[in-house]
Amino acid sequence: MSNKDNFLENKIIVIDNGSVNTYIGYAGEDQPRYSFPTRIGKSRFEIIKSAYKPRYGDYYVGLETSQMESVLNFEYPIKNGIIKDWNGMKKIWKYIFYELLRIDPELHPIFLSEPSILPMNYREKIVEIMFEQFNVPAIYFYRQSIASLFAAGLTTGCVVNLGGGNSTIDLIEEGFPIPNKIRRFDINGNEISNHLKKILIKNGNKFDPFLEWNIVNNIKENYCFIALYPEREKQISEKAEYIIKNYTLPNGETIKINEERFIAPECIFKPQMIGYKSDPLEEIIIEVISECKTEVQSDLFKKIILTGGTSLFPTLKERLRMEIQKKIYKPMDVNIIANPERIYLTWIGGSIWADLSTSRRKEFWITPQEYKEKGALGLYSKLI
Repeated sequence: MSNKDNFLENKIIVIDNGSVNTYIGYAGEDQPRYSFPTRIGKSRFEIIKSAYKPRYGDYYVGLETSQMESVLNFEYPIKNGIIKDWNGMKKIWKYIFYELLRIDPELHPIFLSEPSILPMNYREKIVEIMFEQFNVPAIYFYRQSIASLFAAGLTTGCVVNLGGGNSTIDLIEEGFPIPNKIRRFDINGNEISNHLKKILIKNGNKFDPFLEWNIVNNIKENYCFIALYPEREKQISEKAEYIIKNYTLPNGETIKINEERFIAPECIFKPQMIGYKSDPLEEIIIEVISECKTEVQSDLFKKIILTGGTSLFPTLKERLRMEIQKKIYKPMDVNIIANPERIYLTWIGGSIWADLSTSRRKEFWITPQEYKEKGALGLYSKLI
């Protein structure tokens, strides 16, 4: 019997590739071993390539890109949660296997997250790369929303995934997606960063164009918050010292950040602020839950799970609960669950899922032989 036949005897690699960040580690571990930006960097200056030679050809990938942000142009292989640049994605997977984990991918099964809404032939493309380029022995696709529920210790709930480049609301009942009960939400971390940048520039701030995205994201992640009562907050913002913060730019200059701190993320509840016609987050949640069977609605409203980096804004949990209770069509208990580790909750859930005894059964995995025999049918007939 070959090593590939015994693939479940080796460590299972759990990968969660997001639009902004990637998390990786092994099944059964409490948290990811590594996290890094999901991007490819290319030098703007030839002298940089001479001084800091890229490990792979003419590009930089992973953790090293964070140390060279001022001298690199970036490409993001994943847009709105979906892989668009397959060559770029291959480079990231290559970096994971050979640089970070330093393993032979031919020996390890891959437990790979996938978004709730998939384009045609999406799995097929991933499988072809994993089997043909990396020769992995098996692959298992796990749904991000279900994994987030598992990480919260639940099998039923409304998963609100607010990511850096993709946001969705997904309803799960007893571990299975409720048919036709998933909604996209236009507002994500990148949209909020763009909004914040425009506000800061409008208020007279200037940034090094090569560093402005990093600066804006840093301000967003460290200083922005959700206002419980935005109009009241705006009235007192100029006088309230606790709102005004000083931020030191890379050149040593200090700027003051005031109402930008809560105005930027307010678009979660008012998408029209940045030109979107979509409903605010709380109304989408109410609408999609209200379309479900009456007997499950109460359970879903009690188990609204926040996940993703954009869900980290302080007071988001309290504001969302308040807005839902204000607009809900009938009295209902509303509970928002905001796990402290929600930035990588999908990965944690994947680690738990991959370590279950049911996931250790070969029939639930896709193997090269099965794919060769059944083709696409084998990818979608699995309970995954």
